[in-house]
Amino acid sequence: MTDQSDDPYPRCWVAQKSSNPALAALLSLFLPGSGQMYQGSFIQGFIWLATILLCYPVDFLRPLAIGLHLLCIIAAALFNMEQE
Repeated sequence: MTDQSDDPYPRCWVAQKSSNPALAALLSLFLPGSGQMYQGSFIQGFIWLATILLCYPVDFLRPLAIGLHLLCIIAAALFNMEQE
């Protein structure tokens, strides 16, 4: 095994395993998908963000966007990162 000091990608910027679900939900409340990104699921977070932000401006899709936004908040609170 290699020493961690030789690791070119330090762990300081990688999502921690012990993320706070309440903080993740709060982040997703203000910016959809940011709670998932905070917990390390960047692709899922971006998909939430793009989908919800594309639906909000369209009048007939706004109820869908609100529902998806609430679902995003709940998903961020319930998200469990996979153990390594």
